[in-house]
Amino acid sequence: MQERLLSPRLLLFTSEGLYWRCRGGSHQLPETLRPGWPALIPQLPSSVFLGKAETSITPREAFKAWQNVLSDYGQSSVTYDEDKLIAIAGVSKRFDKPLGLGLGQFAAGLWLEFLVEGLRWTVEPRKIFRKRPSYRAPSWSWAAVNGSLPMSAPQPDALLARGRGLIVEVLDGKIPYAETIRGTVIVDGPFLRNVSMGLDRLQPFGYYLSVHRSGDLPGEEEAERRIGIGQLDPGTWPAEVTFHCLGLVRRKEETSEETESILCDGLLLILGQEDGMEKFVRTGWFRGFNAFNELAEQETVFIG
Repeated sequence: MQERLLSPRLLLFTSEGLYWRCRGGSHQLPETLRPGWPALIPQLPSSVFLGKAETSITPREAFKAWQNVLSDYGQSSVTYDEDKLIAIAGVSKRFDKPLGLGLGQFAAGLWLEFLVEGLRWTVEPRKIFRKRPSYRAPSWSWAAVNGSLPMSAPQPDALLARGRGLIVEVLDGKIPYAETIRGTVIVDGPFLRNVSMGLDRLQPFGYYLSVHRSGDLPGEEEAERRIGIGQLDPGTWPAEVTFHCLGLVRRKEETSEETESILCDGLLLILGQEDGMEKFVRTGWFRGFNAFNELAEQETVFIG
């Protein structure tokens, strides 16, 4: 894919005819072919393509262009699983800080200045039940699984969480855009521990999330409160696992009287350990009801 994005000119051979495209326009032979089709192939912004910073492109516009690249890349596959990051390394380098695009440090496919937004990716529904590939990136990176797609970037005032740090160790220090050995993101945000998951075929994600809380009055029985719905990443099964939810973005979603309002979305995590420190691992995605907002507390969360 990066060969197509980084080439100044494209000559496409199809069963119908020839398509030509450059940065200035496109043409097809014979002329009766579908007009304008080459224009649908994504292009990098001129400042990124030419390797020269332009004041006309803002950091958020640059990040949106990066997400467009990932949307296209997420639908493709690589011959070897470990090449997921290096196969797009040339494009990643074009977006990096020497251009002055304001994206900040790059690590395992994410940018520090848009860390929370970069954590918001999901998986194509038809690929959820596929086997998870061997390790090539931390669990929080879209590069950790196949079929990952970025979610639309929210407005800054919709963010519930704040990225505090991004630490990675790459396999080859000379290629910072390639396969990573390990990595950690540090995020401040609304966090709810000890969440259970149950199957609900009526929900679009397939699972409901709930917590058990004791009643407000003495002697009142413990009650289950549904706090949202969840979707698991490939190779993850609910089984006997306790989940934890980290809210990232505030949402506004119109619902009917029969359904609960979706007020936020974020990461579905399980607890792990590394060097004796509490560290979580991404295992899916969730959308939270009002109960999540009521019960969650602000915490600093380490995710590996």
